[in-house]
Amino acid sequence: MAQIVEEEDYDQDKEDWQLLGLSEEDVNNAKDSRTLQWRKRKRDEADMALNSTSHSLLDFPGFTIQASSEVEVEEHKITPNPNSTSVCNTRSSFETCRLQCIHRYFTYRLQNMKKTKASTIAAKEIWGKPSSYRPLAIQSWAAEYIEFGFISPHRQGKHAKRFSFLSDEDIAESVRTWLQNQRPEQRNLVDLKKYIDRELTPTKLGVLGNVCLMTLRNYLHKWGYTYRPNKKDMYFDGHERPAVVEYRIPWAKRIMEYKKLMKEYTDDTIIEPKLEPGQQELVLVTQDESTFYVNDSKRDMWLKQDENLLRKKNPGMSIMVSEFQCVCHGTMHIKGWMSRKTFCAGQNRDGYWQHGDLLEQLESDVIPLFEALHPGAKGVFIFDQSANHGAFSDDALVTSRMPLKPKPADEMKPYKFRDTTYIREGKSYEQTMYINQEMLFETKKGKEIKKTVLCFKGVQKILDERGLWFDNDPYRKGKKWRLFCNDTEKPDHRCCARHLLESQPDFINQKSALQEMIEENHIFEMYPKFH
Repeated sequence: MAQIVEEEDYDQDKEDWQLLGLSEEDVNNAKDSRTLQWRKRKRDEADMALNSTSHSLLDFPGFTIQASSEVEVEEHKITPNPNSTSVCNTRSSFETCRLQCIHRYFTYRLQNMKKTKASTIAAKEIWGKPSSYRPLAIQSWAAEYIEFGFISPHRQGKHAKRFSFLSDEDIAESVRTWLQNQRPEQRNLVDLKKYIDRELTPTKLGVLGNVCLMTLRNYLHKWGYTYRPNKKDMYFDGHERPAVVEYRIPWAKRIMEYKKLMKEYTDDTIIEPKLEPGQQELVLVTQDESTFYVNDSKRDMWLKQDENLLRKKNPGMSIMVSEFQCVCHGTMHIKGWMSRKTFCAGQNRDGYWQHGDLLEQLESDVIPLFEALHPGAKGVFIFDQSANHGAFSDDALVTSRMPLKPKPADEMKPYKFRDTTYIREGKSYEQTMYINQEMLFETKKGKEIKKTVLCFKGVQKILDERGLWFDNDPYRKGKKWRLFCNDTEKPDHRCCARHLLESQPDFINQKSALQEMIEENHIFEMYPKFH
């Protein structure tokens, strides 16, 4: 078949040359071109290889080349039938499959089937679920077989196996020693390449080196180094903690109720909420902070598996950004007036971000901006659960700030507790937190004088006015009742004065400073923990 195809190609070439108006002499000169000479050498080499290691399709029992008039496509006629002396037993199954593929490909081609369809069917029959590359490979194998009479042996894994001098243990030990002498944050591929190319290679081999950076990266892993953050972290997943789940369920229900009164945005479409008489439209506003450091020291470096570097805890100077965003505007702004605030944290800079700074941002920028951009609407302000967001104002009823005995108000600064109301035997009573009391003071000359000063009552007097004070400790016989037990709160709250006082309704209902400011005209919410 190969001979017939070659003769047909030659006739076609001759006709093409004649169509181009070339003489016979030009054609003969073209036949002696370098390309055709290379093909002739390739054909001669193939003939030599055929007699040594390569095998053609006809070397396998069961394969015959038939004329197109005699072709009958039946499975038993095209399946190899190897026996104990067959060359199939000394060749890989992959080589056998390749020859079977081109045999079936030739069979289908003799039935006037197109190349793509013939190769696709042959690939599916032999390989089952072939890749998209396999039909093209079959066509390539078939073309090679027609030209040379055989298929070149499979070359996967037959490349030259090179030995890198970096695999040498002496070289590896020299590199490890150099790495250990470098500060971990200064280890990098560029400096390592300079050391190997300019120092290590000339010393060991007598020539300058030129190692690829990617090669060095691979060998660093072999030498026990990984490029990772220098940190010791432990992660605890608290999403399903009982307290978190208990908070999350009612929170989700409230959010879904808020959603009914909010606009919905779908691409360029805005769906207005259906408001009943007296209802206000709600707008979701979320807040978060981000801190950006100069990162004086590197975070990621080349470290051994058990190596951890002691670094400065402070990553350097920083700028903090506190921002409020709504669904419809993103960052709220009117010209230069924005709901974003930058803060330069540091002892000699703007200080440290506290809840007072957030309250100032809300009062001076965020709430006025929101009300200007959303007239007639009410905001649902959502914050994450941080210490700043849960901080109380200076006049809040917080028992941890209160002493047991009376104390001058000047010594209680910055705290100045607000008056409150409590219920006793079904009646409501007002209670002030301060009284005028005579106290002894010592002058510069050592004399004691009495002065009437404004004093905080103290936890003992506050509980006594409510009829809740105990002289003796209910849980410690023979001992006086103390301010704080420094232990888990008992079910009846009488383990100490502080626990009993903070269990009272007016103390339980004490809101954070942030919540008090927001709820004057809007809605306050906090995300669940681990959201």
